[in-house]
Amino acid sequence: MLDWRVRENLKGASEPLILPGKRKSYKPTGEMLLALLQSIQLTLQTRKGATLRTPVTSDKRKYEACRRISGALDDDLS
Repeated sequence: MLDWRVRENLKGASEPLILPGKRKSYKPTGEMLLALLQSIQLTLQTRKGATLRTPVTSDKRKYEACRRISGALDDDLS
């Protein structure tokens, strides 16, 4: 389900998803997505009853890929 939703979201994308090993793909497998997400740490902050999730990485490509996967799953990182 994860890989299908991300692939559907990437159909209209102009840029492929950048995966670990600097691979690029418009059709990542579930294993590729999990490898990427496993390398990302999140900070959780609770403010006024809302929880904010923020990826912790100095690699802008990983952050962008995480944001795109999250968007494909109709989830917001904030």
